[in-house]
Amino acid sequence: MYLECTVPPPSDRTTSALAPEFLVTYAIMALELVLLVVHHIYKRNAEGGFRSRSPLIAQSTLPRGAGAAFKGPGDVELSDMGGAAAAAAMRDAGLSFRGYRFDPFGAAAAYTVMGTSILWVLLLAVLVLDYYAVFAKFGFREESDMIFYDHSLLSKVFILAWHFVTGWFLWVKLAQAGADSRFGRRTHLSSASFVVVEKRPQEPVALANQGALVDWVRRAETRLRRWTGADVALFTVPVQQTSTGRRYIEFECARYVFDDRHGTFVPFAVAVGPTFGDLAKQKIGLASHEAANRTELVGPNTISFPQDSFYSALFKEFSGLFYIYQMMMLWIWYYYAYYYMGLVLTAVIVISGIVKVYVFLGAQKRVLSMAKFHGSARVLRNGTWSLETSEALVPGDVIQVVPSTEHAISVDAVLVDGGAVCDESSLTGEALPVVKAAVRTDTPETVFNSATHKTNMLFAGCHVLEAQAAGRDRPVLAIVTATGTQTSKGRLVKDILFPTPVSFVFIEHLKIVFPILIVWGVIMLAVSIAMLGTSGADAWFYGMFTISQVLSPLLPAVLVIGQSVASERLIKRGIMCVDLDRITLCGKAKVFCFDKTGTLTREGLDFLGVQPVLEAGGGGPPTFASVQQSFESFPQRVRAAMLTCHSVAPLGQTLAGNFVDVEMFRATGASLALQGEDYGVSSSSSVTVVTPRSQGDRRLEIVKRFEFVHGSAHSRWRSQVEAGARLFGLCLFLNELKDDVGEAFGDMRGTSAAPRPAPPVLLVGDLDGVVVSASQAAWCGGGRRGTR
Repeated sequence: MYLECTVPPPSDRTTSALAPEFLVTYAIMALELVLLVVHHIYKRNAEGGFRSRSPLIAQSTLPRGAGAAFKGPGDVELSDMGGAAAAAAMRDAGLSFRGYRFDPFGAAAAYTVMGTSILWVLLLAVLVLDYYAVFAKFGFREESDMIFYDHSLLSKVFILAWHFVTGWFLWVKLAQAGADSRFGRRTHLSSASFVVVEKRPQEPVALANQGALVDWVRRAETRLRRWTGADVALFTVPVQQTSTGRRYIEFECARYVFDDRHGTFVPFAVAVGPTFGDLAKQKIGLASHEAANRTELVGPNTISFPQDSFYSALFKEFSGLFYIYQMMMLWIWYYYAYYYMGLVLTAVIVISGIVKVYVFLGAQKRVLSMAKFHGSARVLRNGTWSLETSEALVPGDVIQVVPSTEHAISVDAVLVDGGAVCDESSLTGEALPVVKAAVRTDTPETVFNSATHKTNMLFAGCHVLEAQAAGRDRPVLAIVTATGTQTSKGRLVKDILFPTPVSFVFIEHLKIVFPILIVWGVIMLAVSIAMLGTSGADAWFYGMFTISQVLSPLLPAVLVIGQSVASERLIKRGIMCVDLDRITLCGKAKVFCFDKTGTLTREGLDFLGVQPVLEAGGGGPPTFASVQQSFESFPQRVRAAMLTCHSVAPLGQTLAGNFVDVEMFRATGASLALQGEDYGVSSSSSVTVVTPRSQGDRRLEIVKRFEFVHGSAHSRWRSQVEAGARLFGLCLFLNELKDDVGEAFGDMRGTSAAPRPAPPVLLVGDLDGVVVSASQAAWCGGGRRGTR
C-alpha cells in the first residue's frame, strides 16, 4: 500500500486571467502601447508637411545649375560642388539628409521603450526563479512554494511571456536604425540639431559566379528589403558649428557645410590651379582671413573619425539579431532545469563577444593612428612666412618644403619652385626614393592634373629626404592641393574604414543554409513531439531544445573563438589581420594570385649587361652581339647614354630615383653630384655633374631633364628626339625570385603536406609579361610546356 500525497488544486485567484499578477502585466502593456500610439499621432500632427519621405537631395533639393563658383584672393577658385557637381556626387553616393531636433515627448517615449524592455527581461527572470521556488521564503502562497502555484501553470505563463518578449525585442531591433528619427521632431535642415543621413548601400561586388540559387535568393532579399524599407541605411550625425556660427555635419570622414542658397548641406572643395600658369600666380600665398574661411568650408587638415568607446562597441555587438535568438534560447535552458549548461553557454557567448569587441577596437585604433599627423610647416600668409601646425593647412597654402625623416607630409601638394627627393614606400611600397620636380613654366597653358603629373606631386604620408632649391637662397615651394580625406592617404584610410562591400560565396551560402536549418528544426520539432508522445508545454520545450541543437546559439561564438586563435597564430608569423571574418573565408580559397615585382621577386633589379647591335656589311640587317658585362667593353655611345639618360639624383652619399635607373647608373661606377659639391663646396645649382670612372669617358653635366608623362607613358619630347634614331644596344636587367617562392608554389600545388592545395597565378603588369612569367615560372618549377 502506497501513501499518495494529494496536491490541492490551485486557487481561482492564481489561475484566473484577472489575477493581480496578470493585471499588472496587462497594465504595463496597455500603457506602453497607448503612449506609443499617442506619440505617433502627436508626431504626425507636429511635423505637418514632412510626412512624405524625402527623395535624394541630389535629385530634388539642389536646383539645376545652382552653386556657382566664387573667387578668393589670389584668383584661387572655390568650388562648392553645388548644382551639377554636388548632384552627381551625392547621387552616386546615394545620400539624403533629413533634419530633426530634440523633442521632450519623443525622448520620454524612447525611455519608456528601454524601461519596458528591461521589465520584460525581469519578468522572464522572475518566471525562471519561480521554477526553482526561489521565492518560497517570502510566503506569496500558503498552499505552494511558487508564485504561480505549480509547474504546469508556470510553464504556460512562461511560454506565453517568451513569445511576447521575443516579438517585442524583434520589433525593437527592426526599429533601432530609425530610432532617432522616430522619436525626434522633423524640422528644416537650417534649424536641425541632428541630421539623419539616408544612404543607399552599394551593391556587393560578386567575386565569382555563385549559381542560380544564390542569385534567386539575392533578388528575393532585394525585393524584401525594398518592401520593408530596409534598402536604405540610416545614420545619425549631430549638427556642429564653427567659431563664426557656420553649421556643418561630418559623415564618413567628410565635411558637409550648410549652404543657405540651396537649403542643404553640401561638400566643398577648393580648385587649385587649374593650369601651370595659374599655379605660378598663386605662389603669393593666402591671406589669413581667406585661410580661415577655407578652414570653415573644408575643415582642418585632419581625418575626423569618431572612435567607438568600449561601451558603444559593446552595445553594437550585443544588439545584433542573432544575439536576440541566443538570449531567448538560453532563457528556455535556464527555465527547464538546464541552467548550469545555460550559464556555461552564456559565459562563452559573452566572452567571445567581448573578445570580438577588443579586436575591433584594436583594429580601429591602428587604422586611426595611420591617419594622425604631427608636426608643423612654414606657410606663406599675408606675404610673410609663419610657422603653422599641420592641422591649420588649407588648399591653396604655399608651404616651404624641408627634408624630414621624422615627420611625414600631411597634405597633397604640387611643387612650383625647386625639386625634392621623396620616400613614397608607405603609399606605393616602392623601396627606392623618387625624384620630384617643379611644374614647367614654359607651358603655362598646360592643365594640371594630380593623377598624370605625379612627378610634380608631394603626397601625404610620404617623407621628404632632400629638398633641391632652384637657386641660391631660394626655398623649395609647394602649393597645397588637398587636405584631410581628400589627400591620397586620406582616401586610403577612408577606403579601409568604409570598404566596398564584397559578396563572398561563403556569406551568400549562409543565407540559404540558415533557412534550411530553421525548416529542419521545425520538422524535428514535430517529429520529437510525435515520438515522445507528449503534448502541451512539455512538447513545446522539447521542440525548442531540438531547434537550439540544430541551429546552435554557440555558432557565432565558435566562429569568433576559432578566428581569434587563428589570428594569434598569424601574428606569430608576422601577418596582421584586422578583419577576423576574412580568416574564415581563406579556407574557401581555390586560386592564389600574386603580384610579381617585390612579392615573388626580390626588391629591385640586377643589372645583367649590354647586348650591342652589330651593323652588317653590304646593307644587310643588323644583328645582336653576345651579352657584355664589363662597362669598359660597352660601345662609347651606350656608355654615354647610361651616364646621362636617367632620373637619378644625388642624395647625400646615396642615389635616388627610379630603381631601374639607379641600378643602371651603379653599373657604370661613376659618381654623381650637384655642381660645386664635387669640389667640396655646397651648391644650390640644379646642374648635375657626372664623373665617370673610366678614363675613356669625359666629365659630363646634366643641365636639363625632360619630364616623363605617366599618362602617355613617354617623355613629351620623345617623338622629336627619336626621329631618325638608331638602335645601338639593349640594357639587360635580371629580376630574380625570392628563395622560398619555389617551395611555396609547391605547397599550393599540393606537392607537400598542404591540406587544401590551390594553384598559384602570377600577375604581371608590364608588356613583356608573357616572357617574364614563362621564364620565372620555369625557375620556380611552375612552368608547363605548351601552356600559357
